[in-house]
Amino acid sequence: MTPNEPTPAPQPAAEPAKKKRKSPQIIDKKIQDEMTVAEACFTVPGEDTSIMLALVDRLWDGHSLLGQSLVRCHEYVGDITGKRLAKRIQSAAELAAKQELGVALNPIIVAARDKYPKGSAERASYGHGEDLDGASTGILLDLVAYIFGQLSGTAPKDTLPGLKPAEIAILDTLHKKYKDADWAQTKAKRTAEKALELLKLEVEDVLVPLRRKCQNKAELAFPHTDKKNRTTRKSFHLPPDKRAID
Repeated sequence: MTPNEPTPAPQPAAEPAKKKRKSPQIIDKKIQDEMTVAEACFTVPGEDTSIMLALVDRLWDGHSLLGQSLVRCHEYVGDITGKRLAKRIQSAAELAAKQELGVALNPIIVAARDKYPKGSAERASYGHGEDLDGASTGILLDLVAYIFGQLSGTAPKDTLPGLKPAEIAILDTLHKKYKDADWAQTKAKRTAEKALELLKLEVEDVLVPLRRKCQNKAELAFPHTDKKNRTTRKSFHLPPDKRAID
């Protein structure tokens, strides 16, 4: 750079790339880790007779119970996964039903706007000016029920000129469809939460106590003071060269 050349302007520092947010896991990582350790405590002695005999010599008698608890845990995990999938499917069904209702309400709103003056309560009662896309399930169901009650029957409480009978009749069908879809989604969510609750109870009340008991027996059978035990201790998720704290 020559003396007459201007000093280049400093370039702004590049902004650090934002870390992509991880999606929440269906099963808490702590529960997954507990199951992983318990699987090892069950599998290692099951595959090595000498290790099993060493544990039994230290009065370990919970191997079968630990295996049964693991089976139950995996059944609950399968339940949770299946119910969560069902919830996603039902959520899509509910959204589709809500969109159908929005389409069905359009001619009603247009006919009400044609009949009643701007700013009137009658227009509003038919959903004119309302954010129906953002409306809660309860509000939308109440609105449709009200509209159908006003316009249906042999002697309707109100009539909207230009509206066809089929456009009124479809409201009752779609009201039921949307209500059922919302209930199915709620039920799927509730059953998934129940399965998760059962999994947590099984892990905390049964799996973890059995796993700890197994590790305690392994601690006795394969003490850290003998270097030859390091590999076996690792397989039980025990510190290879020091006594386990918990």
